[in-house]
Amino acid sequence: MRGSWFALAAVACLMAAATAFGRQPVQALALAAPSYLLLAANLFVIARFAGDRADPSVLGLDREVAKWGYLLIAIVAYAWLVLMVANDWLPQKSAAAALTVALSFPAGRDLIEHADDPLSLGPAVRRSLAAVLIHGTVLAAALAFL
Repeated sequence: MRGSWFALAAVACLMAAATAFGRQPVQALALAAPSYLLLAANLFVIARFAGDRADPSVLGLDREVAKWGYLLIAIVAYAWLVLMVANDWLPQKSAAAALTVALSFPAGRDLIEHADDPLSLGPAVRRSLAAVLIHGTVLAAALAFL
């Protein structure tokens, strides 16, 4: 999982570089970053479920409450992106990053169904990782080239 964090940091740097070298103002990065960072936080949440079954809490919350937090964070992340695009604060092509909802929500469903079985969460963690990496890469491309 350690390599995943390096990949997340690399995509964050790619987003910053895309803004610096693209046609977008720096404010576009500030407006695009929250959706990416929220999805990265979700990866941390789901990894905590998959990592330690003995811990009765996740991030200081009861496991039953925390598993719903994943979906709440995902909803806020995608709603933020859609709101920024709808108000023309981000390029319209940035909306393509919202397609990663097809990875995030099934991962959230799996988390809700298998929160007490860390071995069953491997595919959900991989989908969550793919969602955040693709989301950030699409945002970077939209900021740089579109």
